[in-house]
Amino acid sequence: MIMDTIANIGQYKSLGGRIARGLEALAEMDFSTMEDGKHPIDGDDVFVLLSSYTTKAAADVRPEAHKKYIDIQYLISGSEYIGCAPLDRMLEAVEEKPEKDISYYRGEVDLLPLERDIFQMFFPQDAHSPCIAKGGPMQVRKAVIKVKV
Repeated sequence: MIMDTIANIGQYKSLGGRIARGLEALAEMDFSTMEDGKHPIDGDDVFVLLSSYTTKAAADVRPEAHKKYIDIQYLISGSEYIGCAPLDRMLEAVEEKPEKDISYYRGEVDLLPLERDIFQMFFPQDAHSPCIAKGGPMQVRKAVIKVKV
């Protein structure tokens, strides 16, 4: 898991390949002019999912992980917490949807703030619980850059 500010994004380009392309897109794209939905960057290897939603209570959000894609999460507006923990600390898998590249788990996570100008990158070994309300439900808009492993 990586958490940093957009100002430092250049430091991670040495990760190379598709990750560098995803980070470039995050730094350069104007999400305010784009509608919610899937937008290709490099076919199915790198794309962005834009969504608008209301954050939820932590008890209503399950940890998740992805096997085929890395998530680079960035809030366009609003703020939320994202729970994070090593996948091997999850107690059990409770639901798997391989066709959507998502598995849900039961286990404890630590809450990290996601706010404007901060990005968080989650790898297949990272369980994460996005969309958690900070202080109460809030409308947010988020970009998730999906990078094929």
